[in-house]
Amino acid sequence: MNTPTAPLVSVDEARRLLGGRGRGRIYELLKEGSLESVTDRGRRFILTDSLYAFIESLKTEAEKHSRSQNMGSITREGGQ
Repeated sequence: MNTPTAPLVSVDEARRLLGGRGRGRIYELLKEGSLESVTDRGRRFILTDSLYAFIESLKTEAEKHSRSQNMGSITREGGQ
């Protein structure tokens, strides 16, 4: 994967970096504060750092979910 080194990326580039999410989803993430952006002459750019922070938050959530699933199976197995 080519990771951008630029501090800003276009909305379309952000979509690509997030696995092809739709434009609407990108704007939802902006509205909820999960992504940050700036505008220049009417064009919106996403801060690359906020993209990576969002991806890290997804990984953290996945790890928490995985751990809770594993704990549930350990508890069930132990109770049998």
